[in-house]
Amino acid sequence: MAKKDMQPKKTEDDDFNFIVRIASSDIDGQKRTVIGLQSIKGVGKRVAEIVAKRAKVD
Repeated sequence: MAKKDMQPKKTEDDDFNFIVRIASSDIDGQKRTVIGLQSIKGVGKRVAEIVAKRAKVD
């Protein structure tokens, strides 16, 4: 049998950007959830923490 070339698959490129679109705001997907939510106008630290906790993320 011929040996197959077993190279690990590349999951993400260096030029790939993780961006989440919420409430007409682009949020950087590399940041923590609470920090990202705070970039939405009108969402402060407390609201962002409550949303993240209720969504069971971060």
